[in-house]
Amino acid sequence: LAAEFAAAEKRPEDAARLYIEAAKSEKRADFAERAARFALAARNFGLAQEAAELWLEIAPKDLNALQAQAFALIVQGKKDEALEKLRALLLMDSPESASLALNLVAAPDASGLAVELLQELKVEPKLLALPIERGLVPLSLRLKQNELALELAAAHLRTDANNPKAWLWQGLAEIALKRGDDAAKSYAKALSLDPGNVRLRLSYVQILSSQDRFAEIETILKAAPKAEAEIYQARIALIFTNQAKVGRASKPATKKKALARLAREIERTKGLNLAGRQSLLGQIYELTEQPKKALQWYRAVSKGELWPNAQMRIAVIQSENDLKGARRTLDALQNSDAPNPAIVDAYLLESELLAKAKRLDEAHSTLSEAVDRMPEDTAILYARAMNSFARNDISALESDLKHVIEIDPQNAQALNALGYSLLDKTERVEEATNYIQQAYML
Repeated sequence: LAAEFAAAEKRPEDAARLYIEAAKSEKRADFAERAARFALAARNFGLAQEAAELWLEIAPKDLNALQAQAFALIVQGKKDEALEKLRALLLMDSPESASLALNLVAAPDASGLAVELLQELKVEPKLLALPIERGLVPLSLRLKQNELALELAAAHLRTDANNPKAWLWQGLAEIALKRGDDAAKSYAKALSLDPGNVRLRLSYVQILSSQDRFAEIETILKAAPKAEAEIYQARIALIFTNQAKVGRASKPATKKKALARLAREIERTKGLNLAGRQSLLGQIYELTEQPKKALQWYRAVSKGELWPNAQMRIAVIQSENDLKGARRTLDALQNSDAPNPAIVDAYLLESELLAKAKRLDEAHSTLSEAVDRMPEDTAILYARAMNSFARNDISALESDLKHVIEIDPQNAQALNALGYSLLDKTERVEEATNYIQQAYML
């Protein structure tokens, strides 16, 4: 009871010590577990180690107890003892033990020892037997041990040469080592083994694009076995960003013809769902500067996943000649049952359109309405702060950015904006510099 009162009073170290005494007295593993958890919460890792040792003494086969002990040793930098516990964890008869051991090495608090532990554990059979996407290769890449990641991926491929995930991870290791041609070959092999994987196909296209191999991209995209909106999206981007021809930009007329051909293909494609087809056609006609046709297709998108984005595109097109109509469209979206992120985006877009029209006070009112509805949304608070900067209202800017930082202390963008705004608009140089330095460290 005393331990729980200490915890309620936000004294986790006292709670841990009291639970240790209770566990010793009653030989209860659950008390020792509570002690370890409170000690970890207090970041007193020596105390956590003591509690975990007691926990293991009472329950020698408890996987979580061994994990807590190994973690406390890792964070304290006790490499040899930590390795001993990690190996003991790997030897435990549990399908979870390998993943738990790997999670400990990958934990942010383990960063000081992680590379050394990885080098010691890289030959452990139980870790090597994990599926490649949950094993040592991703961890090696995270720790920038890129040669090791490539070596381990190659070992997986020697065991199973038809595993597309192993080819993918080999490709990622080759990218990290700046071996672009090899990476492209690995991705091509992965795609040949898993041709229906849209994300993999688009990643392969990205690699080819980075190597200026644009002539191959259209073929790769067209070879997708199923009509997917993302594939057509990539084909539109390919045409619109002048990458359809190698070495020279396409003329606007050529682009327009290519997009028109693609529009006809999309209209004929039966595999696409109706809303996906309508949305893509709206985008093509918007890009080819045919606003009436674009509006026709966007308006045809019915309620569903793509509807909010279609409404925002309608508003953008309307805003060129009819800002009032654009605001009505966005108001309908803001008051619909669309997902919350879409409603946030609708408010942000309305404020941007108003700012573009130099109607800053109305933009501020729009954002204030959004803040009243969603007072903890950092994107809206940040946008209102930037509006306040444009209106030279530094007090309001400071209030909103400090609220963002209160909600999300790791928000480097807000810290940076606050620092530079104070530097630009006030004489509070030392305070401004402090915010900028915090942002830079983040």
